[in-house]
Amino acid sequence: MKQTDILARTHRVKTSDLKTGTAFFIEHENQRFLLTANHLFENGPGALEVFWQGNWEPIDVSFVASSASDIDLAVFKTDVELPEMLKPDVASWSIEPDLKLGEEVRFYGFPFELSTVLSNNATSVALVKRGIVSGFFGAPLTSGDESFYIDAINNPGFSGGPVVCNRGNQYAIAGIISARHREHVDVYGLSSKGQADPQNVMGYTFQNAGIVLAHSIKHAIDLIENNPH
Repeated sequence: MKQTDILARTHRVKTSDLKTGTAFFIEHENQRFLLTANHLFENGPGALEVFWQGNWEPIDVSFVASSASDIDLAVFKTDVELPEMLKPDVASWSIEPDLKLGEEVRFYGFPFELSTVLSNNATSVALVKRGIVSGFFGAPLTSGDESFYIDAINNPGFSGGPVVCNRGNQYAIAGIISARHREHVDVYGLSSKGQADPQNVMGYTFQNAGIVLAHSIKHAIDLIENNPH
């Protein structure tokens, strides 16, 4: 799969809770599914809209399942044919849950609802960022179920976007973006000399720690195979 194929499958979505994020199409056993982050749904999975050619358009989906609370994933089935949005000649993604420590990955999405274009008059597509796999958590290594950390800056809007790796000069899907790790930072009042006074903590704020949380694509496959749809 080429990068243009990834971009053709990755879209900005809005939930019935009016939250925006990223979602992407996959095929499994000759059926089409749409994956995104479960935390975008405050009141449970519901209707979805896709931003397409400058407008929010409803997309016909049916909810399949979401993972346990520690896995931030929601799976929808869709039979919709969108020849312009998802061209028939776009290749199916290969699945590659077996990442290695230190391996470079890319992830795609719409941070702050930003997008880009590949050519003049082209449909807007996702932004791309990259990082390395910093570590694993949540499941034994080589199980395919492990979640992983990416050394990169994640921004609001990437949630639900695909994580891809390189296999044999082609891209394969490895996971789905969940969130960013936030660092708690105290806010200090000023001393009489106009300097930050460590004895006077006025509150706190958060800053991006440069650690992205993502989950293995195998969770999506398990949900599809273990839930009727």
